[in-house]
Amino acid sequence: MSAIEVDTTRLPLLLQELRLPAVARLWPEFTERSDKEGWPAARLLSALAELEIAERGRRRIRLVQGAKLSDARGDRSRDRRANPNPRDVSE
Repeated sequence: MSAIEVDTTRLPLLLQELRLPAVARLWPEFTERSDKEGWPAARLLSALAELEIAERGRRRIRLVQGAKLSDARGDRSRDRRANPNPRDVSE
């Protein structure tokens, strides 16, 4: 069986353009493992896609936790006496 030549120099750029940072970071390790263990192409793609989804979930959680978002309506209702809306004042 002859080895197939693949131009891997463009792959990082393609993965960056597709916005797949986890795949871009992990593809060398996983392709080497898949070559050694004889994985079918579908298994390799599936493993890389699962890792990308997991990494995006972790990033999303970190972003939400870092944002420290508050319920703006709840804050306004608590501060109504301190800063009343002139239209709401009935005196």
